[in-house]
Amino acid sequence: MLFRSLTSGTVAPTSTLDHVSGGTIQGGATLDISGATISTFEGDIEPGSAGTVDTLTIDRTAGTLTLGAATALNIDIASGTSSDQFVVTGTIDVTSATLNIDATGAGLTGGETFTIVTATSVTGTFTIGTVIDHLAGFTASYVGGTVVLTAN
Repeated sequence: MLFRSLTSGTVAPTSTLDHVSGGTIQGGATLDISGATISTFEGDIEPGSAGTVDTLTIDRTAGTLTLGAATALNIDIASGTSSDQFVVTGTIDVTSATLNIDATGAGLTGGETFTIVTATSVTGTFTIGTVIDHLAGFTASYVGGTVVLTAN
């Protein structure tokens, strides 16, 4: 199945799903992959589109969604109160994945928190990659089924 941008509604592939390195799943809709066999999940994930805040949901109630080493979760932060969110209905393993954060124009002063991942449970920790427009950086906390960023 080939798709690039989900803007609304639900896409539900029922055969094999390959999300390869160099590809991007982006948008603000639901991708229901509960009935799909995943042989590769290595591309980028971008809720909304670059510079916009949205929520992207992946339904993976059967099994674990394992983000591969070539996967980057690209999160936009728009202000001290809003950010992209990646919701996984099921378990997500982020052990090998990179987290990139774009806070362009957010005007963060530190201490603001943003829940960026919500799942049944989260395994592993992201490698923090590129951080744009917040030189003090971020600290990621993993609590139950959430990943929360705190601006330093």
